[in-house]
Amino acid sequence: MSTFDTVVSIGSRKSRAIIADPRFRALVRERLILRVGLSVILLMGFFGLILTASFEPWVFDRPLPGGIPLAIAITVTLVLLTVMLTGWYVYRSNRQFDRQARAISEIVA
Repeated sequence: MSTFDTVVSIGSRKSRAIIADPRFRALVRERLILRVGLSVILLMGFFGLILTASFEPWVFDRPLPGGIPLAIAITVTLVLLTVMLTGWYVYRSNRQFDRQARAISEIVA
């Protein structure tokens, strides 16, 4: 029994109708794909940094033209990437996903 089926069996009539709607299932799938994709991007970056620091630490000894160590530049870049991807997800969620969820709720109601 899937999570959808479990919720459908215990929810209200409106909840069951929304969850059974194929547009809602598509919305849930689309959000999942986006979340997993963004998570994979960030995990690859952070684990890449950790693995490089663990097995090839000499890579980080090189200073950049401004005298900033490469390790600091990469770390700050990863932090900024995290903030930017989080902001993009929130923006997309508020613009697209919330609008779709509202439309599905109004149609089913």
